[in-house]
Amino acid sequence: MPNLILIKHAQPIIVPENPPNTWQLSEEGYRATRQFAPSVKEYTPKHIFSSPEDKAIETALALAEALHIGFEIVDNLYEHERSNEKFEDHDVFVAKMKAFFAYPNELIYGSETANNARARFHIGLMNVWRKHRHHDVAVVAHGTVISLFVAHAIPTIDPFELWQCLKLPDMVVLHTDDFTDFTLIKGCN
Repeated sequence: MPNLILIKHAQPIIVPENPPNTWQLSEEGYRATRQFAPSVKEYTPKHIFSSPEDKAIETALALAEALHIGFEIVDNLYEHERSNEKFEDHDVFVAKMKAFFAYPNELIYGSETANNARARFHIGLMNVWRKHRHHDVAVVAHGTVISLFVAHAIPTIDPFELWQCLKLPDMVVLHTDDFTDFTLIKGCN
């Protein structure tokens, strides 16, 4: 059964006055990605796909180079749309995200509901899966949409807890044959 390897990007340079979807990867993020590459290699991806956001692209390119595999950007893999929100204190942000995950059909934070973000991300993953369904596939994206998708695929997983657990970088690995039934192989540590 092929693996779907969902990778959260590495540490960006945080620029509070700019929206997070414009942040680029930090030097620490590049180092962590190079150290993280052997963990990804264990799952033998043949290709790596990325969100169109810089921090994800840069993480994916560093992994593709380290693993000697192909690379492609997929539009629908971007993070939950919240560029309209101001940078906030960490505790305030976490409280808003907890409500965001708890009420997935309501517009709690940003300009996209949790269910809309998950559905869009799912479409992006389906496009990737259709092209490479017989091989292990790696996707570099973002903690929120990864958590939403994994919790939808495996309902016993709490999306807020997964979101809090994912490090920079980190990965969740799922087995699937048909992209409707999933088995969790590796969650966050």
